[in-house]
Amino acid sequence: MKLSSAFACALLFFVSCIDDSLDPLDRSLGRIGTILDEAQRGVNQWSPEKVKEIATELTRSNAVELGKQLQVITESALIFTEAKIKGAGDWALDTTKMHLKVWAEKVAELRPRMKYADTAEKVRAILQELGNVEVVLPFQITGLAPDPLRLVWEGDTLHSWNEGDVRTQPITLTIGGNGLRDASGRKHGLIVKLDDEVVPAQFEAASRYVGKLRIPVDRLKFDHTRIEIRSATNPSQVSSMVVTSGRLETTKSENFERFTPEKWTQILDTRQHKGADNDFKGHGPRFTLEVSPAKVERNNNAWTVYIEVKAFAKETEHDGTGFTFVGRKNLKDFGYPVEVVGPVDGFKPKPHVDTGHGAAQLGGTGVIQHASYIGDTDGDDFGKTSFTLSFAQITVKRLSVPSSSGR
Repeated sequence: MKLSSAFACALLFFVSCIDDSLDPLDRSLGRIGTILDEAQRGVNQWSPEKVKEIATELTRSNAVELGKQLQVITESALIFTEAKIKGAGDWALDTTKMHLKVWAEKVAELRPRMKYADTAEKVRAILQELGNVEVVLPFQITGLAPDPLRLVWEGDTLHSWNEGDVRTQPITLTIGGNGLRDASGRKHGLIVKLDDEVVPAQFEAASRYVGKLRIPVDRLKFDHTRIEIRSATNPSQVSSMVVTSGRLETTKSENFERFTPEKWTQILDTRQHKGADNDFKGHGPRFTLEVSPAKVERNNNAWTVYIEVKAFAKETEHDGTGFTFVGRKNLKDFGYPVEVVGPVDGFKPKPHVDTGHGAAQLGGTGVIQHASYIGDTDGDDFGKTSFTLSFAQITVKRLSVPSSSGR
């Protein structure tokens, strides 16, 4: 049988279309395997930026679901860090490597089947099977926050430094760990003990990695420091962790006062040196911030609670354009002597390099609930580069004996 030249051309075009539709998908599984193999060798310490690169590469290679799961781990690690859960980086590294290993094993299992996938639909089904792989996470509590849990008695009423009067409210702890929700989204059952006494506690899992635990305040006793959390479904085989989250501060006094300062935005209003221009030109800037703990200063018959702040924004290349702010912010005046009870810490995040024109988030700790800054903007940046601080609730104690200064 002899084919006409027109029919032969049409047949060749049809076959080429099939090859074009299959080939990129067929290659993607091999590419995914390469990405996972390289990632397992290269991820030896936790870096949100590195994991984001891996997630982006997986998404571009038709492994969208895998990229999403890595992103959830990264977002959870940032929540752990902001909540001051210890070991956030170690948890994120271990959990990421666990996922990479399981996925790489699944790719090796699926690769032989690709030889017999002769349609785009079959190839997509194999890729979908990879995306549906469940990484089984053993239940494990990585940490609780705040740690230590700091409370204060005012007469017969129990307060927390950050949540006001909690006598008739449960105390809320942030839980970080694995397996807090299963694959179907059901929250994990927990058994909670204060010392050796089982207590009723409300647990809400926001994701597989982050949850909230609410403990009734009327079940707390003086000096209870040991909180034990176990799996309710299989306590003998599922791991548990004992956390010291206490040393409940039990000072009894009626002379405590709490206030939350208003949010504060400050422009970096001083140039670092002559010769530089007013524009970062997309080169960072590299931003550093240091906030002191809240302090008290006496001025005549007034006692002022204040913080000291140092902020620097410097261009990472070119002529070293840089702006600074070094000064203080008065938070509240009192007509009687006071000392700051808490929070006792200031805030000094790691230096951050700006990568866009929007506000960059720095988190918060101690006296600062949350900090952000604006570095590079459209056009000249002098007069626009700034930081914004949101404050935690501050507790002060009224002193019976006047003091000229103190903390």
